[in-house]
Amino acid sequence: MKKLIFTAIIMFSVLIIGTNAQSAQPGDVIGNVYSTDILAFINGVPVQSYNIGGRTMVIIEDLTEETTGFWGINYNYIDDLRLLVADFHAFLINDMRRIEPIERGEPGNVLGNIYETDIVVYVNGLRIPAFSLNGRMAVAIEDLGATEHGAEWSRYLMRYIWNEDERTISLEYLHLGLQNEVFRLLEERFLSVWIENDVVSILINYFSYGVFVNATRFYADFSEKDYFPLWYGNIRIGTGFISRPLIVIRNDDGGVILDGDSVFFRHQFDIDTLVNAIKSIEVPPPTFEFEEMLHHFIAGAFGKRWEIYERIDTDEYTNLHITMDALEEIYVRFYRDGTWKQIEEW
Repeated sequence: MKKLIFTAIIMFSVLIIGTNAQSAQPGDVIGNVYSTDILAFINGVPVQSYNIGGRTMVIIEDLTEETTGFWGINYNYIDDLRLLVADFHAFLINDMRRIEPIERGEPGNVLGNIYETDIVVYVNGLRIPAFSLNGRMAVAIEDLGATEHGAEWSRYLMRYIWNEDERTISLEYLHLGLQNEVFRLLEERFLSVWIENDVVSILINYFSYGVFVNATRFYADFSEKDYFPLWYGNIRIGTGFISRPLIVIRNDDGGVILDGDSVFFRHQFDIDTLVNAIKSIEVPPPTFEFEEMLHHFIAGAFGKRWEIYERIDTDEYTNLHITMDALEEIYVRFYRDGTWKQIEEW
């Protein structure tokens, strides 16, 4: 019974806001913002949240590197069009050590006003209901992450998790990028990632620039959805997704063009599963003759053409001191089994 009464109160509050908004003018007060005892997180990072009509609101302009410690939530306000465009796709933790925890508030305290606004908000290319709180735009985590019909992700490519016992709400969103540990592992095993649209491949690559012996394709179960699973055999290693951001282009004459037709394929990996998949790939020894391998390396390792400044041959390896236009130099040791590593001066 209490739950029904609470639900009715929320619906009544939202109805009051909606009714007032019909006759209100931009700048008019149409409701209140309340404190909440709910702790909110976005991809594990604590963020400040507020209560409007029983929903957990976050202010888009607050989600910056300075306030949260992460990069990647980009927003752009176009005053000409009264439009706020936010992109939640890229994500990178900057320094978790300096992120301050958010204190749990006392529920029900009035913190400020909700104002009628003519500003429209788009997130990840789609319009979303938003409120103006003292000049800043707030959106509900429940709107961003609402999934339907058993879908993994919402139409904004997000999802939220509510924990009743701990009174927390966590928003997750699909993001791109590999962690440094993955790049280090790939480099150690002479592997590289190649991504094109919905195809993700791990390539055996001995020279860091494109001499490939073999390729292992991660199967992308692509469909018309905005997201699709990525498989390595029968193991799911991540999720591919289609980003359709609303891109704002300003002409030389000051005019504004909104491009909503651009499509980008992006990929999010389960790092532990991906690492295990990488470790399972058999990397055969190179099939090149030793001198041919040296030639390939000199011709374009690291995307550059090098010249041999000094060479020392032994029975086990060859040391090369190589330079590029006499401006950059490295020392490399090539072993007879085809492996190599960068070394200090000999």
